Order: sequence, then C-alpha cells, then structure tokens
Amino acid sequence: HIYVGVCLCVRVCICDGHVFGYVGVFVNVALLPLLLLLYFLCNGMPPRRCKDCPVGYHANRTGAVDCDACLEGTYNDLFAQVGCSLCPTGRYSTATAATSLSTCIPCSTGKYQASEGATTCSFCGTGSYQDVTGQSSCKVCNAGFVNPNMGSSTSVDCQPCQRGMYQALAGQASCVNCDPGTATNLFGQTMCQPCVAGYYQNMAGQ
Repeated sequence: HIYVGVCLCVRVCICDGHVFGYVGVFVNVALLPLLLLLYFLCNGMPPRRCKDCPVGYHANRTGAVDCDACLEGTYNDLFAQVGCSLCPTGRYSTATAATSLSTCIPCSTGKYQASEGATTCSFCGTGSYQDVTGQSSCKVCNAGFVNPNMGSSTSVDCQPCQRGMYQALAGQASCVNCDPGTATNLFGQTMCQPCVAGYYQNMAGQ
C-alpha cells in the first residue's frame, strides 16, 4: 500500500535563554501531482511563452509567426530583437543571418565605404588613395601632385606635376599647363611664375 498525507512539524529550541522555532510542512511525494493539479485548477494554467528570435534574426512586427533573417550589410548578436545592427562605415558584408560584427569585413586598401549597412566597398577615385584598411574615405593627393588612377593604395601613386605644369588644388587627376607669359622649371608646383621684366614666353606649358 502507498500512503499519502501531509505532516505538519513544529519544533522549538531554547538556547542561551532565547527561544527559536520553525514550522515545517512535509508532503508525501505521491501527493505532488494532485496538489499541482489543484493549484492550476484554482489559478489557471501558466501562459505559453512566445519564443525568442535567435541571433542573426529579428521580428519587427507583433503577431509574428516566424523571424526574419538579417539582410546583407547587417548582423544581430542578441536574442529577441526587433531589428538588426548595421555594419559600420569602412566595412561591408554579403552574409545573411549574420550573428557577429566580425562578419562585417573591413574595406581593403584602395577602397572605402562611407555608409553604414553596406554590401560592397568603393574604389578610391582619381586624385586620391587609401593605404589603410577599413576606412570611410580616401586620402587626397596634395596640391602639385596628381593621380589619374582609381583604387590606389599608396601615396606613391600621387605623382608631381612636370616642369611647365602646375596644380593648385588637392585631389586632382591631372596637371595644368602654365599659361603664356609664365613658366616653371620645378616639379610638383602649385603655380607658375610670371616672366620677369626683360623676358617673355609666348607658349603654354613652359
């Protein structure tokens, strides 16, 4: 036979003139299912919990029946999110359902990305270069130097203007010929010098 029941135990202790006591309730294990059933009948069954969207996914609406994967250029490293994080500037990602910032790849040298959430990087334009990875912009060639190429990854590609030419602006692709009446015998100049009294120049680019 299996006996079930509830036992109430009261114990009192006297120590150094002080009275201590506790009340214990011991329940036979055979009673637990019955007690749980009675509890739920009186208080209602616990509500079913909605599931967390896993990392790499999100749900930006109520009443969702599934989660949406993070798109390219985004990631999500937390559970139960309503949106995904954008890859920062200087990085890009072609992965979907990405779970970490590490999936956002830094742009290589010669490239940049100025926007967040990008899926590609752009080549540096003419008159510029980028010798560091993961950048949001490119460095421009100094005035007096030019670069006709795109995607340059070193400042060596910024070449000085030749004799008889100049460039007053930074970040340019080509040099400008000196005007008639002016000239320069030096490389990398930002302006041409006018002919002094007693001299002349009737040709451009001298």
